[in-house]
Amino acid sequence: MPLRDINHQGTPARRFPTGLDLLFPVRGRHGHSHEVGEVDAVLPGRARRLCSAWLRLADQEQAADLITLAATELLTNAIRYGTASTIRFRLGPSADRLKLSVDDGNPQHPHIQTADLMAERGRGMQIVDQLVRSAGGDLGFSADGTTTWCTFPISGERRHV
Repeated sequence: MPLRDINHQGTPARRFPTGLDLLFPVRGRHGHSHEVGEVDAVLPGRARRLCSAWLRLADQEQAADLITLAATELLTNAIRYGTASTIRFRLGPSADRLKLSVDDGNPQHPHIQTADLMAERGRGMQIVDQLVRSAGGDLGFSADGTTTWCTFPISGERRHV
């Protein structure tokens, strides 16, 4: 995997693997039920494993739990509420941050809501918002509403092998 230099707040350039840029075909949507079909239920797990592997290569393992959980929630949301037949999933360096973005084709961006205590869903964006804020990152949406993105600070710690 090619490596790319980025600057980190005036420190010498750091080397990162080329970011992930994945396309996930969505096959199991049925009308407007917002249920995740069996064939699509495996996609968040695949994204989580790929994120973890990329974060290991980038020496950013200490952020892996936060980022992979955010990735899982964003991708599940995209499968459930998106309108595109293919979801674009990206993770990579952006300035002094790691940026995770999911494009689901739906111009109505997700809303952070408070779910009823007994509800089985409805907490995904609230979880992502809390994860991002606790890490000192940002959560946002593209101007056309089709992409949800979040950023996480790049850790200065390096693993020595």
